[in-house]
Amino acid sequence: MEVDNEAAFENNSNPQSLATSPRNRVQSDQRTLSLDIDNDVASNDSESSISGPRSSTALPRSIEEVANTDSRKNVTRSPQRTKSCAPEVSEYNPNDEILKRRIDLALNLWKSLQQKIVKTPFNKTYLLLDGANKIFEAITTNQAIDPSPLKTLVAEYFDKANTFTSLQSSFSSCMTPEQRDKKLAIYKVQLDDRLKVEGELLAHGEALKDGLVNTDSKIAKLQEELKRLFTHKQKLEASALENDEKLSSQKVIVSNIREEISSVETSHTLSNADTESLELLEQELRTARDELENYNWKY
Repeated sequence: MEVDNEAAFENNSNPQSLATSPRNRVQSDQRTLSLDIDNDVASNDSESSISGPRSSTALPRSIEEVANTDSRKNVTRSPQRTKSCAPEVSEYNPNDEILKRRIDLALNLWKSLQQKIVKTPFNKTYLLLDGANKIFEAITTNQAIDPSPLKTLVAEYFDKANTFTSLQSSFSSCMTPEQRDKKLAIYKVQLDDRLKVEGELLAHGEALKDGLVNTDSKIAKLQEELKRLFTHKQKLEASALENDEKLSSQKVIVSNIREEISSVETSHTLSNADTESLELLEQELRTARDELENYNWKY
């Protein structure tokens, strides 16, 4: 919402304005015031002191009076030629000069504020409020021009600028229908893409869940197998201990047998002659036993 500051200022005119607006009146005063005050104004002020304030009835009451007076009296005076060569003595009215300087001061103060207002963006106008109050206070204290209409116009301008700034701030978060449709189109495309990715992730998640179920099943089976293997291990350990005990006993037996073998191997071996002698002796012994068995002892 771009609006030229100058045009916005001129549109703030109201029925209280002079001519077209107080602003136009002030500009007219600035262009035309060389301000040589009329003799009737001078005569009304002739009784005032230089240092004292002027009477409110003797001063122009508004910029309108200054403009009207100035339009009548903006005439360059030149001394009339006379036949006499003696210099002409003109009347000097200091009150007129004082009033003129006061009016010039008031107009210059307004001009400085006017230029500042025109060059200041709408959203920064509130920064001029304190300065504007001081300017109008100085113009009022100067008692040369009544700034009330202009002050009212400037105040209305500030109010409109504040309203504009507030609306602009509230509208800054809004968007045009075209911007809304464009953003909606972008977001719908992004939504479709994200929904596609979401579907893929959901499918992948289901596959992962199935894999977890299968893995848990395998883990359960492995745990059962582990329990079985652990039981089998315990049995094997018990059997191993029993076997170790038997092995120890068997080692003792084997050691004894080896000792017997060693003893046999180291013992005297009978020859054939010894065998024959032993058999003969055994036969003789048998015969003697038979004789003893059949012996009949007579007494």
